[in-house]
Parts: sequence; structure tokens; C-alpha cells
Amino acid sequence: PGRPRTDGVSIQAAVEGTRITEGFARFPAAGAQDILKTLPLAIGRPGGFAGYAELREPGGALTVDNRVWFSGVSQPPLRVVVVDGAPGVSSYTSEAYYVRTALAPRAGGAPLVMLTPSGLDTADLSRAEAVVLCNPAGLTLIARQKLSAHVRRGGGLIIFLGDQADPDTLTRDFGELLPARLVGRMHGEWGIAWVDETHPALSLLAEPAQADWTPVRVTGLVQ
Repeated sequence: PGRPRTDGVSIQAAVEGTRITEGFARFPAAGAQDILKTLPLAIGRPGGFAGYAELREPGGALTVDNRVWFSGVSQPPLRVVVVDGAPGVSSYTSEAYYVRTALAPRAGGAPLVMLTPSGLDTADLSRAEAVVLCNPAGLTLIARQKLSAHVRRGGGLIIFLGDQADPDTLTRDFGELLPARLVGRMHGEWGIAWVDETHPALSLLAEPAQADWTPVRVTGLVQ
């Protein structure tokens, strides 16, 4: 009680003695509160690494116990194939725009392989570790066989559905590759009322600047 409010405390992370990233967090004036903060770590090489994260406040009020150590293993960049199910008139209107932006290779990263659905027929997936399908409308028999072989040898497959998604076609094309049977579509307009920010895939959305889901609208659902 009585501890002054601590706003904008710097959080810095260092690996092998070199500071590589920094962020900021806000703490309450009194009491205890769990705060989730995600910082990107660009290690630059595969293999084990060790480092620390520490809080830095002007005046040094937190220096008694402000550092925590961590270790991890950096994996080599994934080789990803992205299939754009509906290329737009520009890169900004294509179905794969956001996926491509999110997976944009950083320094030392493996380049993405961008394909159209027809390009999947002749693509070599033997070195791909993951294939991402963005709003697929349907696939040829050759493409379906390639994806099936890719998954059977341990490759990842991510399917983002969109306005082209037809449950019958997708069930025919992907069958046993789907986690559940698709039974129909719903049309309307809905908002997002709740997001599980504790899920690893959504942890970045716990950042205050990313937490406003009010403008998001959903106009179709596949059951």
C-alpha cells in the first residue's frame, strides 16, 4: 500500500549478454496483478541459448529483484508453402495477404513459396514443413494426393476457410485430413464477444493495443 504507480516500466531481454529486444508494461499502484507480456526473440541461429529478462524503472526502485533467467532451443526457419485460393488485383486484396505478411521472412529466414491452386499440381512439397491453404475452393486429384502424402510424412497443413468454402467440396477434397466433418454454412453478421488470450496461438492478442475486437465482424461460418 502506498507504493507509487509504476507506468511504462521497461522490459528488456538479453541473450548471451547482448540485449536483443525491449518492451514496456504497466503495473498497478498497489496490490498484486499477473501481467502477460510477449517479446519477440530473434536468435539468429539454431540451437540452444540462454538469457534473461529484466525490469527497469527510472530511479531504480525495482533493482533488488528485477531479473529472471531463461533458456530455450531455437529452431531453424520453417519452409512454408502458401496457396492463395483467390488472388486479388493487388497483393493487398489477395486471400493470402495477411498470412504472407505474418510469415514474412526476417533476416536469415527461409523464403515463403507462394502458389495459386493450379500451381499446387506441379509443386514439390518434399521439403515443405507446412502448407497453408487460404480460402480454397477446390483442388485437383493430383493436388489432393500431394497434400495427403505431405501430411502422412509428418508435414503440417493449415486451412483458412472463406467465402469460397463449400462443405461438400471440402469434405470430398480433404476427407480424412479434416479434424471434423463439415456439414453446412451459416450466413449473417456476428461480433466476437470473447477471445481465449491464454491459448498459445492467441497470446500476442493479450497486448492491450491488440485487445479491441469491437470492430471485427464475421459474415459467414462453416459448421
